[in-house]
Amino acid sequence: MENGITIRSIREIFRQADEMKKEKHVTISCSFLQIYNEKVYDLLNAALLKKGKPGGAADQGLRIRWNKNEQFTVENLYVFKCDSPEHALMLYNKGVKNKIVASHNLNHASSRSHAIFSLTVEMVDHASVDNTVVSKL
Repeated sequence: MENGITIRSIREIFRQADEMKKEKHVTISCSFLQIYNEKVYDLLNAALLKKGKPGGAADQGLRIRWNKNEQFTVENLYVFKCDSPEHALMLYNKGVKNKIVASHNLNHASSRSHAIFSLTVEMVDHASVDNTVVSKL
């Protein structure tokens, strides 16, 4: 059985980062969030997630902000530095297990949500430390 695109993408990003070691310092980090009932939940922060279960006392979710770089950011979203594809895949699988799932009339196993696993790749050129590129996937 073939792996899905997320798993293949994680492995490929780390493979390419490994190829660039001689010329650039590459740092890869990840986060995983879920939008459920118009609220944002951190799938990698189990303590917050348990409090934020639907109907719970702390069913607030995380706040989304517009930052000075004219980008949307999620306040207090955990971001983990990943040292290997196995580490990133472990965090991905942890987040998938933490997803909130609820049934509805059309599908009894629906997540009724959107989940976003983000990888941020930062590359610093060894020859010119001022030459930094940051990409978010």
